[in-house]
Parts: sequence; C-alpha cells; structure tokens
Amino acid sequence: MNDRAARAPRILPFVAAHRPELLLVGLGIVLRLTMRARFAPSGGFDFAAHWRYIEWVARHGTIPDLRTNYIAYHAPLYYFFAGGLRHLGLGSPGLATVSALFGVARLLLVWWGLELYVPNRRPARLIALATIAVLPSSIHIDGMVSNEPLNNALSALALVLAPRAVAAEGATALRRMAALGVVVGLALLTKISAVLIVGAVGAGWVWVVRRGAVAGAAPQPARRRPGARLAPLLVFLAVVVGVSGWFYAYQRIRYGVWAPTAYNGAGSAAQARFQGIPYLRRRPAPYFVGWSADVARDPYYPSGSAPASRFWPVLVASTFVDYWSHSFAPIPRDGNPRVLRNGRAIPPGAVGTARLAFLGGTVIAAVTGLAWLIVAWRLARRRDARLVPVLAAALAVAGQLHYAVSFPADDWGPVKGAYLQFAAPAFFALFGIATDALGRRPRTRPLAAACVLALALVAGYTLYCRAFAVLDLG
Repeated sequence: MNDRAARAPRILPFVAAHRPELLLVGLGIVLRLTMRARFAPSGGFDFAAHWRYIEWVARHGTIPDLRTNYIAYHAPLYYFFAGGLRHLGLGSPGLATVSALFGVARLLLVWWGLELYVPNRRPARLIALATIAVLPSSIHIDGMVSNEPLNNALSALALVLAPRAVAAEGATALRRMAALGVVVGLALLTKISAVLIVGAVGAGWVWVVRRGAVAGAAPQPARRRPGARLAPLLVFLAVVVGVSGWFYAYQRIRYGVWAPTAYNGAGSAAQARFQGIPYLRRRPAPYFVGWSADVARDPYYPSGSAPASRFWPVLVASTFVDYWSHSFAPIPRDGNPRVLRNGRAIPPGAVGTARLAFLGGTVIAAVTGLAWLIVAWRLARRRDARLVPVLAAALAVAGQLHYAVSFPADDWGPVKGAYLQFAAPAFFALFGIATDALGRRPRTRPLAAACVLALALVAGYTLYCRAFAVLDLG
C-alpha cells in the first residue's frame, strides 16, 4: 500500500506533462483494438496459409515444407509462439488479439524513441505519434494473424536501441551492441526483412565510427583505435548470426538458397512466366517514375496495377488506404448498400473517404521523402548515430522496390505498405519534423497546415472504417 502511495505522486506529474501524447497513444490503442470488431481474422492477408503454418507447428512441432505451404519460407519464431498458444486452445480471434497487443507495444516503443531522439521538438513528436496512431496499414496489420505485428514490434525496439548502441564507447558499446544483436536476431527469426536493419546498423557504424569519431568523444591511442572500434560491430554481427543464423543455414540445406520466397515453392507457377526475363527488364521505366490518375479516382486494386503498373501510387494507396480491400472497412451486412472492390464488399462511403485518404497520403509521402533527403544529409554530415533508423527506412523502400521487380506478378500483391512498417518509425519522425519545421516560419506555415490537413484526411478514412465496425453500421 505504501509503495502504491509513493508511486502515485510520481505518475501524476508525468500524466500532467504528457496529456496530448497520452491522448494520441490512447487513440492508437483504441483503434487497434477495434480490429476485433467486425474484422474476421480470416479476412487478413494470406490468412489460410498463415493458419496452416500455425496448425502444423501446433500439431507437429516442426517447420512445414515450402512446397506445400507457400509462406513456409517465413522464419519460425512467431509461428512457434502462436502454435504453442494454439496447442493450448487459443483460436484465431485470440491470436488476432495478440497481434493487436504487439501493435500496442510498437506504438509505445515509437513514443519512447521520439522522446529520446527528437528532443525539444514537441510538435514534431505529436505529429509523428498522430501519424502512427491513425495510419491504416499499421492498424490493419495489427488485426491480422501473421508474423508482421511481432516483426514490427521487435524492429521498432531495434531501431530505438540502435543509435545509442552505435554512439556508445568501450565496454558500454560492447554491451549495447550485443543487446541490439539479440533483438535484431529475434527479428530475423520472425521475418527476413530485418536483414535491412543489419545493413543500416553496419552502414551507420562505418560512417559514424570508422569515418569519424563520435561527436564529443575523446580520441583514443592510435594502437587501440582499430580493434576498439571494430569490436562492437563484430560482437553485434556475431550475436545476430548466433541467434538467427541456424534457420537460414537450415533453409540453405533444405531448399538450396539462404532466403527462399513463396515463389521457390507452391507459388512457383505465378513466377514461371517471368523466369526468362532479365531482372532489369521485368518492369518498364514508367513503373519506377510514373503516376496513375486511376488510383486517385479509385484507390483499390487493380488501379495502378492494370492495365499499366506503377510502383509509387500503389505503395501510397496500400499504405494510406486498404488498396487490396481486405475488410478494413467492414463488409456490410446482408441487404445493406455495398460496392465491390477487388472482389470484396465494402460500404459505399468508404470509397469517397479512401480517395481523400489517398490524396492526404500522397502529400505525407512527398513531404516525408523530402524530409528524408534533408535530415539524412544533416545527420551524415554530423556523423550522428540517429542516421541508423533513417538509413533503415530508405533500405526498406529499396527492398520493397527490389521485391516488386524480382516478382512482378501484380495479382499476388508484391507491393504493400504493410511491408514497410518494420522500418516506418523513422518515417513517422521525419514527417513530424518536417511539419514542425514548416510551422516555425510564417512563410511556410500554410504548407504546415497542408500537412496537418493531409493527416486529417487519412485519419478521417480510418475513423470512418473503424467507427463503421464498432457502431455496427450497415
């Protein structure tokens, strides 16, 4: 009782000092929990394949064969965790709730990272928190039964730990890089995308530490410099390999490649028609630089994918709208108004709000991209370790583009905003920083207002879709 009484005075000042942050985090938590209202887990991306993987692990305790389950290439950490819960009797609704809890953990981790790395810029932090709170692709994936929510939470933790680990020195650097290696290794045991975080940490370490001492650090004796600086990175890589390397070695032995994909197994038929086409000819030049008015008019598949395929509008639509139409806006009940998108029923009102969200998302994506160029340059020039999560965000986009070129079967959904969520914390921060910077100068305040309006349009779409579910409309 005395402990509780002692803690209360410490909590109250924190609450009083962080009311806007708590409101935004609370909104993000509530929106994620609404995915349990009128969103059947079976409506998520590739649910049947994910569920078969979980059921196989629950029954057999082994990894299924890629030739019989096209997602069996995924690393097994989530599936063994979910399979254990399934073995205890938890069904798909319960596992979807677990996904939402992983999403809540990620939201809190992003808040922690913003407090650490965006000090003295409260408006920027609030905009960033508002963005992750209402982002449709983030909320949507947190309602699905898949490895993505756990991967996103582990990756967010890694991106929060990375700058402090890279900037540390001596024994502290060894400890922090080892801890970072454990987290990244666990992320790699969840999904291969975390390899891009390994790349960002390596590149950031080389630039910050090898190319110039950490700002403010005292120079070390020349004879100690090479080993002292190299040891933390080697420790990090050794721990990553120690935690996750066995699985990728297992895949090499079983399938002949370190990191197979769905197209090496049951999905090979979808890729067969592209096998004889050289990599650089699988997508025409307009795919990389073109836009699509069709997506603006109707931001659902197949707009932007057929008859002409375009990368950027599909990426924006699948981030800020349910482009693949997987029931983010709930299926109307029988007899109520409905329209079909990608073969699935949605309420008619979702289409108009989706158009506005795509417009807002286009503004947010453009501002964030410009902010990345400016912030990355400034951090690199100062050799600031916060460059690591910024690099991870860029590598995530490059990885998504590479995947879309390697596997150009658009009907298989190679481009999804959900695939970028593991590295998205830096994007949230960049959009917040850009909006705050624009708002500080009278001449650019209208642009800051446009950014806030763009975010409001995205929030409007999310609130419409989730209110439709919670209030049981239609």
